[in-house]
Amino acid sequence: MFHSRHTHLWLALLASTSLQAATSRDLPELPHASMQMQAKAQPGAAVKLLQSQQQATSPMQRGPGTELYYDLDIQYVDGQLFNPSTQQYDATRLRALTGSVTSKAVPYIGPVVDLYPGETFRLTLNNKLDPKDPSCPSGKGAHNGGHCFNTTNMHTHGLWISPSGNSDNVLLSIKPGVSFQYEYNIPVDHPAGTFWYHPHLHGSTALQVSSGMAGPLIIRGTRYPKVSGNLFQHGDLDTLLQNPKASSPQPIRERVLVFQQIAYACREPGSNGKPGAILVDKLGNWVCKPGSQYPSEKVGQIEAYDQFGVADNNTVWNQSGRYTSINGVVMPNFRQVKAGALERWRLVHAGVRDSINLQFRKAIPQAMSDTYQPGSLKARAEQVDRVCQGGVLPQFSVASDGLTRAAVTLQEKTLLQPGYREDLLMVFPSPGIYCVIDSDLDPSQTVDTQEHSRELLGYIEVVAGDTGADLAKIKEDKLNSALEAWVKDWLLASADRFMPADVKPQITKDLKDGLKLSAFVDHPSVKAAEVTGSQTLGFNIDTKAKPVRFEIGNLSQNTATGKYQLADARPYSAATVNRVLTLGGVDEWTLTSFLAGHPFHIHVNPFQVVSVQKCGKTSCTQPGDWQDLTQDPASQYYGMAGRWRDTLFVEQDVVVKTRTRYQRYIGEYVLHCHILDHEDEGMMQNVMVALPDGQGGVAAMGHH
Repeated sequence: MFHSRHTHLWLALLASTSLQAATSRDLPELPHASMQMQAKAQPGAAVKLLQSQQQATSPMQRGPGTELYYDLDIQYVDGQLFNPSTQQYDATRLRALTGSVTSKAVPYIGPVVDLYPGETFRLTLNNKLDPKDPSCPSGKGAHNGGHCFNTTNMHTHGLWISPSGNSDNVLLSIKPGVSFQYEYNIPVDHPAGTFWYHPHLHGSTALQVSSGMAGPLIIRGTRYPKVSGNLFQHGDLDTLLQNPKASSPQPIRERVLVFQQIAYACREPGSNGKPGAILVDKLGNWVCKPGSQYPSEKVGQIEAYDQFGVADNNTVWNQSGRYTSINGVVMPNFRQVKAGALERWRLVHAGVRDSINLQFRKAIPQAMSDTYQPGSLKARAEQVDRVCQGGVLPQFSVASDGLTRAAVTLQEKTLLQPGYREDLLMVFPSPGIYCVIDSDLDPSQTVDTQEHSRELLGYIEVVAGDTGADLAKIKEDKLNSALEAWVKDWLLASADRFMPADVKPQITKDLKDGLKLSAFVDHPSVKAAEVTGSQTLGFNIDTKAKPVRFEIGNLSQNTATGKYQLADARPYSAATVNRVLTLGGVDEWTLTSFLAGHPFHIHVNPFQVVSVQKCGKTSCTQPGDWQDLTQDPASQYYGMAGRWRDTLFVEQDVVVKTRTRYQRYIGEYVLHCHILDHEDEGMMQNVMVALPDGQGGVAAMGHH
């Protein structure tokens, strides 16, 4: 629920559509509490909920000094999830976030958190899980691996805020029976963008995130670009993404899509405190038995780490037959998308165990009546080919990991690795049904290093709009160029209508010159002359060790071959600070993976991608031996040089160089692989940013 001073109204407005959505699979709007709030932007003001639906349309004042309160319980929730393999709903019982800002009909996803720069978000977590947790050993025991499933905390992924105290502190443990309030102070100069939040307790992160305990966190921006003296001050992209036909600034239609892999399973009865075997059909798909006398066989749960990882030379997620959900719904239907309208789609990969290659295609008219028959991954691909026969719809990316790109980028697919976010501008040219597809990927591009065939994730129902008639006549082979021109004209009209006079000429010039977004880029590029130090990092899975070791180490480069070698690799140790970094410093990082690919994520400070290279030769001592993957259209790194991110998938044997600035915040936090069961197994390090000592080192911390 919200803070006790507040009452909530959005549930009444949501109830009829959400309850219907639970069985019809119409995609509901995510719980969006701040849309029903009004606040005074003055120091110490707390967000006030409106008292009637009529008031909910009143303008809001948000910004510096405003405080937003969420009060969430963590407890088991009974629900149901659609299983395309059986065309039935499976009963489920999973740990979830609950409160007046969550939906009872769609329980396995967190609410949207809307914030503005300068605001404070106060999140109270009340852990109501059972303190008698058999996964939590009473002694010290092994720190790596799945354990303490009922203990939790919270991480705001991608936010540039303090990692210490009661801020974005993932080193805290909130045990059952304990309540704790996080205080996230968003700086006034924080970039506007798409971020997210999720539990981050080492040992239970993957299990809790895979249960749906995650949600989107949106920083909204109202800052227009402006000229101050001889300086051009960058603004928020939100100010450009307006409807040019409106009489006053009005944001274009927005949709938030949260992708999750909810890895529930039904099991045979367990014994001796251990869970029984996962129930499967003759094809290996996970199934439940609704009529069984045993609760474990008829209700899907997540209570063991054999529901992640690799088994029988295949990933558990691949062989499970489970589908990626969108906003807590499996195989959802998007409604009321208008043809010819420009929309902003905020994508969040909040899952654990799948790489998503997002694609949109026009479907045959009877697509939604196509019944999926239980089968293999091949059968899923055949379903896509059967019902999604139209041309590929272009996507226009404007931001990655919440940070605005240098230019609008046309792409036919968007590859989302765990932890990634992407902001797209979408235009559907004509009415009809469109397919949401997770398209093919090469094994090297995926988190599971397995063949990734195409599968259907949902449908979009597009209705006639006010501006779509001309686009509907365009032939498929002309669609990319036509929609790119459509997007450019829309943005130019918005700039002409709403941008300040002193910056309008430059913004217009940029948009005409390759749809550049220079006036809205959040961070200046890190030049080589800025760099003051270096870091190296290698991911590895030591399969010869017993048990298998998930580890991170440093790199050394063999002068004879030019190739990188792993040094000082070890699993996570809570008592060890692996890297001490200097506040105000600028480091260049060299990253690679030695066994399989791994998404690199570091908290607090984002990084800029400098280069991504691969050498397939025996000797890699010459610059010409290395292939520049940022120039290879077939690579997932194509066009990525210069882009800012907080999470980046590092393919096996690929060498990535990034640069980052350690600004404003000191304290201890972590970096890790964002395949979250890998993180729980030990693929994580502690990092500390400390004050400089004035003599080229870092100052000691503590009393003197």
